[in-house]
Amino acid sequence: MSLNINLQKQEGEKKEYDLIPDDTYEVVIENIEKKEQKMFESEEMEDVLEFRFAFVEEGDHKGRKLWKYARIKLSPAGEYPASTLYKIYSSVTNTSLDWGGLDELNSKDIEDLQGKRLRLVVGNRKVGSGKNKGNTVNAITGYLPTKMDSNEYKEETAEPTEEQKEKEIPF
Repeated sequence: MSLNINLQKQEGEKKEYDLIPDDTYEVVIENIEKKEQKMFESEEMEDVLEFRFAFVEEGDHKGRKLWKYARIKLSPAGEYPASTLYKIYSSVTNTSLDWGGLDELNSKDIEDLQGKRLRLVVGNRKVGSGKNKGNTVNAITGYLPTKMDSNEYKEETAEPTEEQKEKEIPF
């Protein structure tokens, strides 16, 4: 059998999103994925973690997403600023680990951050280089523990009740 069709080329559309106003927002870590990127001012590649955050507060931005790359390095503040991965981990767990406490962490501890909440401090900044040079974009400028108490969090992430399951439409 021969298909008799005319294939048409369709170019993808770049979606434009309004900037999220500078503020602090409650988010959930929706996904963590290991990726590769060029090291700063180098052609060498390094492994990084890509965090995808989803806004969970009711309002105009619920469901919006922001991404952040974090080098796979855990270091508390000291001679240098704390690493991004350390800031995310300590905000989600609401802990402040010293070098000794970091020795006990492993990749499972980082994987377990998926589905957990924290607050992001979001600002806007002008891009200085690359494909978005000159554009103003959202930037994550800080990480804070969630305001939600543990009981509230457990209720939201609990398994559906039998009544809720019965109302769900099967696929």
